[in-house]
Amino acid sequence: SSLGSGADGTPGYPLISVWITGKELKDAFEVDASVTPLMSPAQLYGAGMTWTYNTSRMIFNKVTDCAQVLPDGSQVPLEDDRLYRVVTGLYSGQMLSSVEAKSFGLLAITPKTADGTEVTDFEAQIIHNADGTEVKEWYALASYLENLETVPMEYAQPQSRKVVYSSLNPVELLKHPNWITLVVLAVVLVVLAVLVFVVYRIATRGRRRRRGGSGRQRYRPYRGG
Repeated sequence: SSLGSGADGTPGYPLISVWITGKELKDAFEVDASVTPLMSPAQLYGAGMTWTYNTSRMIFNKVTDCAQVLPDGSQVPLEDDRLYRVVTGLYSGQMLSSVEAKSFGLLAITPKTADGTEVTDFEAQIIHNADGTEVKEWYALASYLENLETVPMEYAQPQSRKVVYSSLNPVELLKHPNWITLVVLAVVLVVLAVLVFVVYRIATRGRRRRRGGSGRQRYRPYRGG
């Protein structure tokens, strides 16, 4: 949290505030589920959200469930077209917009302002203290810990913000498929259909040849004595 610097040149990346849609949040969770095994620094942790993914599913379609977690602990399903406020570090925020290029266009996250306008200057979204100084990532964490009289017991165990499992159950593999899984499934079905057709033609042609061969009679030339 102490890496980098903000627009003010002081140590540490500042926090920024942006807005992304529910669909884009799901894409962010897919980055965590699909890219992290290939590039561990891409791992995400989120407060106020929960997502579940199956490591055995198709890449970029590993997430099976996700929801917003309200302060009372209740969970609310994400709405694809609704804008959700996201607070994160400047570096992480800048990386969000590179997801589309890194995933070859399969995923897309476009940080926006509260009115839905695309963010082009992330430093303009920096959160400031009342005195105008930047709120740094490290300071947000340090001040939170400073205000705790004791560490809450809830931190003694996972809070189910991110649930990871592995299952080859067909129902789990095809649960909530996105277009990527549907396209791959369609291709597999077409390939299987072609293979079945080829095998069928070879088998029927072989049967026809056997039938034709068994119907022929051999004649020996007559030799008179």
